[in-house]
This record gives sequence, C-alpha cells and structure tokens, in this order.
Amino acid sequence: MIPIHKDVLSVLSTYNKGNFGLWFNKFIELNERDNFKVPRDAVVKYYEKYEELSNYLKEFLLIKHINQYQFCQSRFAKYEIVVFVAQLKSPLIVGIGETHPSEVGMIFDHNLGLPYIPASSLKGVVRFAHMLELVDNGIPEDKLKEDNKGNFYIDEEEKWTYVPNIFGTGGDNAKRGKVIFLDSYPFEVPQLHIDIMNPHYGPYYIDKKPPADYYQPTPIKFLTVAKGSKFVFRILIDKANNNCDELKEKTIKALKRAITEEGVGAKTALGYGLFEVISTNEPPEIIKIYQEKYMSEEDKIKQYKEKMLTEIDKLNKGSQEVDAFIQQWQQNEQLKTDKDIAQRLLDKVRKKKKNKEYTKSYQILAEILNISLD
Repeated sequence: MIPIHKDVLSVLSTYNKGNFGLWFNKFIELNERDNFKVPRDAVVKYYEKYEELSNYLKEFLLIKHINQYQFCQSRFAKYEIVVFVAQLKSPLIVGIGETHPSEVGMIFDHNLGLPYIPASSLKGVVRFAHMLELVDNGIPEDKLKEDNKGNFYIDEEEKWTYVPNIFGTGGDNAKRGKVIFLDSYPFEVPQLHIDIMNPHYGPYYIDKKPPADYYQPTPIKFLTVAKGSKFVFRILIDKANNNCDELKEKTIKALKRAITEEGVGAKTALGYGLFEVISTNEPPEIIKIYQEKYMSEEDKIKQYKEKMLTEIDKLNKGSQEVDAFIQQWQQNEQLKTDKDIAQRLLDKVRKKKKNKEYTKSYQILAEILNISLD
C-alpha cells in the first residue's frame, strides 16, 4: 500500500506519465502485513515504474540539452566552451546518501525526474582529480606546510595550485573561480539497473554486537544508472584571463581524469561511476535541432561570425593557414565583406611578397576596409 489519501491513490492507478523523481521520493510503498515496513521488492517496483514513466521524457530531455547549449552559445564571446560526451563503463549512482525508506537514495532532476550529475558533485570530483594531479607531479618543498603534530600538508587555495582560478575559494576572502560547471545530463533517457549490496554484519553495525561469521547477510537492492549510458559534460572557462590556455589545459586534464579514472558519484572505490570519453564536441543532433527550431537566420550568421573571430585569434601570423582561411571566408556570401572579420585578419595576413607586390589576401582586406594601395 501507499500511505496517501484514497482520492490521490485512485489517480495514481492510471499515472503512466510524469516525474519519476517525485514518485520515488513521495509515493513510498509499505507492507501493511509486515508492520508497515518497506517491502523487499520495493526497488523492483520503482524500476518498473521508471520504465513506464521514462518513455515520455525524451522530448523534455532534448529541451534540457538545447537550453544548456543555448546558454553556452550566448557566452561564447567571453567563455571557452568545453564539451565531453562520455559513456559509462560501469554503473553510476549519485545521491546514495539521500534519505530514503528503501535505505539507498538516488538523485533525480527536480523537473525531469531523470538521473543526472549535479554541477556541485562534478566540480568536487574534478577538484579532487586536480589535486591528485598536483601530487603526482610532485609538490615543491617550499610549498609544503607543517602542522603542530609534524604532519605535512599543502594549502589548496594558494595561487600556485590553480584552485582559486579554476574552482574559487571560500572563507572571508571568498573568490569565484573562472570555470563554470553545468549539471551533466544523460544524452538519451537512460536505462536503470537493479544492483545489490550484501552486508554480512548487520548486528555489528546496528546493535553494536561483536562481528561474527554466523550472522545472516541482508541483501539490499538499489537502483543505478546502467552501464553504457552516455552523458554530456559542459563547462565554460572565462577568457578574460592572461593564462586562459593554461587554465583550459589543466581543467580539461582534471575533468578527464575525474570521469575516466577516479569515478563520479558513490561507490567509486568499487569501480562505479567510471566513463570513457567518446567525443569532445557538442552532439551534432543537438546543434541541428537548435538551429532548425530556435535560431533565426540572423542569429545563425552572428554565431558563425563569432566562431570565425575566435578562429582568427588562433591563426599564426603570416602563415599559409591565414590565406586558406581568407579563401574559405570569401565563399560565405553573408560575411565575405564583413569589416570586423577583415579588421581582425589585417594583423594576421602577410602584406607583401618578396617582389614587393601586395599579396592577394591583403588586397582583399584592403578593398573591404577601403585601404589605399597607392
């Protein structure tokens, strides 16, 4: 039975779409024949209800990805966008410590009712991976501190660790980091998996009795996100930083280590929550749907222009790649005479050949910017 009003219960009997997270946390099945305890098969019923409800969430999950993609694109001029698409190599469980009558909790998105990785959880494990990277590379002796018991430690929030720049600092001198972590969502509605833990020493933990081999094990079933599910990780790195490239390199390295080696969520010591990175690009399906449904032609041109300006900054001055870029740019009918692009390229292009004649690329820019070649 579910301990709720009979009118609500009658509605639940036909409840075949909606938010599974609410069902998991609010509609708790109890066994009235067993002193109103949670039935042993409760997790199986949750699994079946998730299978029933999740069929209707594909479109809503797609909208969530589009919203995140749109958020990233709206900050493209000021932030470097990093995207990882990764596939689970082992089951994932986030929020195992959440209070739940079935003894093992799980976090579901408040609006979608789907499992996800909160930004705070991701940020925490990435920071952990970053610190491990520092230790592996060797801590300079002059950075080690000693407490009153003779134990050595490092102050994570000192500038040399890059923690303040990436993650920010707390306390009285709190400072916001240069990296924004977004919630990570499954690319498609994921399958759940029923897993099991088998504590052998219940009386030792609960009743403080001596540990012994004659205790009966008590299997506890719990839900996890199934192996093989794909998640999209999105982070934004502030470009208004003198060492943006170095910051990006360290952040990506820590993110990759976090999800592929250390694991995300609970039970990582047993191998849970490990991913394999399969792409470092935004899923093309998301981009295509976003452009078709939500972007005007003007917005598409503006977005492409911003992308081109960013690519120009990465070109080597006077190189052949600059000439190749200009040739490709001239094939774009909407932007081929854009003065902002031409002005940005002016500092990159080779002006004259060895015979003192103006290069073709420079002549193109001069014509657009009304520069006299006399």
